[in-house]
Amino acid sequence: MELSIINKTKYRFPSAPFKRALLIGQKFLKLAEGELSLAVISQVEIKRINQLYRGQAEPATVLSFDYGEIVLCPSYIKKKFGVSGPALRDKMVVLFIHGLVHLGGWDHQNDARAKAMSAMEEKILKSYYA
Repeated sequence: MELSIINKTKYRFPSAPFKRALLIGQKFLKLAEGELSLAVISQVEIKRINQLYRGQAEPATVLSFDYGEIVLCPSYIKKKFGVSGPALRDKMVVLFIHGLVHLGGWDHQNDARAKAMSAMEEKILKSYYA
């Protein structure tokens, strides 16, 4: 699976951690071949998208779309989790994996499903950090 990254922010980060996470996630989730887009956008943009597609008038850290796009907002991630520098990039990778798991068909609509989704994320993260 190929990853294209569209960065509309001033935040700069290496693509390698996201490509690695995608390869590992694809193995665990059995994602079909194709292209995945990672859009890195501002709080204003992610708030607008969150309102448009989820009816929530607030920013989000990560959004996933079935057509193969994951959207991250580093400024909101930094604000919400109090991270910066390498820790911000690491948190972005964790949230990217969360988005991948959603694209793999998992959700957290109830406690049982949230627990199963979290377990899958942990498997991917364990392999990522191995």
